[in-house]
Order: sequence, then structure tokens, then C-alpha cells
Amino acid sequence: MVAKNDFSHCKLAKQFATHSLTRKYICFCYSTPHPSWGKITTLIARDKNNRLKMSVSKNVGRNAVTFYKTLQTFSQFASKIECELKTGRTHQIRVHMSHLKCSLIGDSLYKVKNYAIPNEIANFVNRFPRQALHAYFLEFVHPRSQKIMRFESDLPEDMKELEKILLC
Repeated sequence: MVAKNDFSHCKLAKQFATHSLTRKYICFCYSTPHPSWGKITTLIARDKNNRLKMSVSKNVGRNAVTFYKTLQTFSQFASKIECELKTGRTHQIRVHMSHLKCSLIGDSLYKVKNYAIPNEIANFVNRFPRQALHAYFLEFVHPRSQKIMRFESDLPEDMKELEKILLC
């Protein structure tokens, strides 16, 4: 989302600050979260050991809230998950899914362990060239007209291919 002028920028920034807009993502993760849906509320701060990473913290950092729902499982070795952000922290979905021990496919920075993947698809899945994460839904109030604006986007082709492979 890009604001064309200062008025729109201020109005949209306020919606981000008050968490009144809706942002939903689809991701493909290793494993399956338990429970299969829920709310993750943590503090997120810069990782003490790796300045490139963020991590869940018990007593420092900024509040981060993610609602998640498992949309599909693939024989317990992977899952398709919808995440809705209530806050917007750096790497929030990646950190929260890793916290659930369900790292995003293609995310070497936050991968928490080596997951057991069937041999016939392991090569494709383990070499997925990016985080299997897609922002597919955005809803906000238009700064001038006050109309609710809603946008949805299909999965990109590489993630559609990943889903086909996982179904095998």
C-alpha cells in the first residue's frame, strides 16, 4: 500500500497504529501446529545472538499478536496456514511460526530443526527458493471516501506448484 499524499499517509498510518485494518497471509510450513488454530501473543525483540534475526522474548521487545488457522495438512509433515496480523513486527509471522515449531518452508533463517519429509518430494520442498509466504488479503478504510477497500490476491505460481507437490 502506498499513499499518494500526506493526508492519505496520515489516515492510513493511523489505521496501522490502531490495528484497524486487516492483513492476512498464506504460508506453507513444515509440520502442523498444535492446536490447529489459535492466537499467538508474545514479545518480539532482536535476537541476542544474531542481529539479522528477531526472536520471541519473555521480558523485552514489542507486543506481537498473530491469529493462525490451519487450512490444510499434508500427512503431518507440512501444512498450509492462514495468518492474520493484529500487529506488524519485523518478521512476525516467521518468528511466530518458528515459535510453534512450524518453520516456513524456504526460510533458512528461522528453520528450527530438520523436518522429516517424504523422500520423493524432499528435494523440491527443502530447496524452495524463498519463504513460502504470501500476503493475500488486505482490507482498510479509504482515507477520503471512507469506503471499505478489500483486495485479494491468488497464490503466486511457485507456491501453487509447492502445494501440488505437497499433495502428492
